[in-house]
Amino acid sequence: MTRSYLSAFLALTLATSSGGISSLTAQAQGNVSRPAVPTELQALIQKIDTAANQRDLAALLEFYAPSFSSTDGLNREILEKVIKRLWEEYPTLTYRTTVNRWKRHATGWDIELTTTINGKGQFQEQPLTLESNLSSRQKIVNGQITWQDITSEQTKMTSGSAPPTVQFNLPTAVKLGQDYNLDVIVQEPLGESLLLGTAIVQPITPETYLKSPPLKLELLPAGGLFKIGRAPNQAGSQWISIALIRDTGKILMTQRLRIGQP
Repeated sequence: MTRSYLSAFLALTLATSSGGISSLTAQAQGNVSRPAVPTELQALIQKIDTAANQRDLAALLEFYAPSFSSTDGLNREILEKVIKRLWEEYPTLTYRTTVNRWKRHATGWDIELTTTINGKGQFQEQPLTLESNLSSRQKIVNGQITWQDITSEQTKMTSGSAPPTVQFNLPTAVKLGQDYNLDVIVQEPLGESLLLGTAIVQPITPETYLKSPPLKLELLPAGGLFKIGRAPNQAGSQWISIALIRDTGKILMTQRLRIGQP
């Protein structure tokens, strides 16, 4: 599974392959209108966009400070490995990012982003369709990204002529030690078809960014997965992943669960 490679890349490629960042010019929300993204910030993100869409890894990394860090424990060296592997597996990604909030400070910006990614790839020589949505916070100092925090993410990969359509129910954040429900409900009738599946919980660390767990599938007697999990007593984030396979296709989904964090 390439899910774990996506998280770093989605947060650090900040623009779209179809013309750059959404500027949010005077977009009304209730009685409040948002101003356009400042030209200086737009220009910086457009340069990052150009490097990413040209698959120019060296140029892209110039926009990340040598001291770059993240709340997932990533540094610039790990990001380089993550991006390289992702581009090898998904050479045709398209993505669209919106700046939701920004604050100028003396040496740069604090920004909040929402990114949507779509692409094609392969898993075990089978074509895959990928969709991902991610929100993040980033700090930019002197034109370089110095810090990031992924606040939410969900990635879906499908293959086959008719992969299962699912309703995926999982909270985005829980308290320390709190129980939570994971309900993944297949929307189509199974009929005589068999359904295989599994759920996986991974702590988000630099090691798990670069290594995916094996899938141990089980025969599911019901039309989906229904699990109760318990958050650890230490703040952080986990990836909750599911895989469902039937004769017409398969779906793999991952969502970030924040633990003990606002």
